[in-house]
Amino acid sequence: MGMVILRARFGDRAYEEAARLRERDLLAQVGMTLADYRRVVGGLDEGGEHLVAVDDAGRVVGSVTLIDEGDGRGRLVQMVVDRDRRGGGIGRQLVVALVARAMERGMREVSCHARREAYGFYGRLGWVFDGGEFLEAGIAHRVMRYVLEVGGGGACGREEA
Repeated sequence: MGMVILRARFGDRAYEEAARLRERDLLAQVGMTLADYRRVVGGLDEGGEHLVAVDDAGRVVGSVTLIDEGDGRGRLVQMVVDRDRRGGGIGRQLVVALVARAMERGMREVSCHARREAYGFYGRLGWVFDGGEFLEAGIAHRVMRYVLEVGGGGACGREEA
């Protein structure tokens, strides 16, 4: 089944479909609704750049958001893949696309708060730990960073020989 990664604008159909997916498969795990999340983060969702994975049927099956933190730094937030489609490479495609977009925007690094079960996923894509474990929404996380290659052609997701 084919997949395409697209940008979604806050409030458009793809964004709204991705928001429902985030609420169902990500936020519900910590007892939050999308409204709760928006209250906590303020305008972060509106100001972020949303990337969505869309399947051949036109259905959003994954989503990730890039936040510009200024000073050449970005942050990956709200990464989710439809629970019925996990393990098929959609998450990898989303992260690679987010890193490419961060490079296009002139960012030097991207960080995320990775859940414990995602440490290996990000590590295989070249992300590294930055600090120890902490609790966020009652779940163990660690900050992970990806330093972007100067001059383009980033290696995120490239298999090591």
